[in-house]
Formats: sequence, structure tokens, C-alpha cells
Amino acid sequence: LQDKEIRAVFLWLFARLFQGYRWCLHIIRIHPEPVIRFHKAAFLGQRSLSEDDFLIKVLDGMAFAGFVSERGPPYRATDLFDDVSFHKL
Repeated sequence: LQDKEIRAVFLWLFARLFQGYRWCLHIIRIHPEPVIRFHKAAFLGQRSLSEDDFLIKVLDGMAFAGFVSERGPPYRATDLFDDVSFHKL
């Protein structure tokens, strides 16, 4: 049971941390394959966190780049992370 509780806490933490990230995705369709870019300044600005060193480093990391490329396409199936981050649980 403790493992599930820890997973739930991490899910909630990252859902809160990245809440609203989809509003800052820009899809560039001039290439044969669409390119998804994350507008970091807009994301930090809308949350008044432009000086938050931790969040800036997280957003600059390879893990977040993978997160954006995996979850960025507009017509993908939603999952538990989407539900938690959308409903602000």
C-alpha cells in the first residue's frame, strides 16, 4: 500500500508542477513531421515563477523534453496524469 501512496504523491506533485503546460505548446506544421515546441517563458510567466531556479532547471532537462514530445501531440489518448492535472486534485 505504501508504494501506491508514494506513486500517488509523485503523480500529484508533477501534475501540480506542470499544470497548464499544454497551453504553452506550439506545434510547427511547416515540416513534413510536425515539431512541438514548449514556450518556457510563457509557462513561467503565467505562473509568476520566472525566477524559480528549480523549475527552470526541470524545464531545461532532457526528461521534460521527452515529456513534451510524448505528451504534446493534440490527438493522443488521455490518461490519469491528464485527469489529475486538469481537475486540480
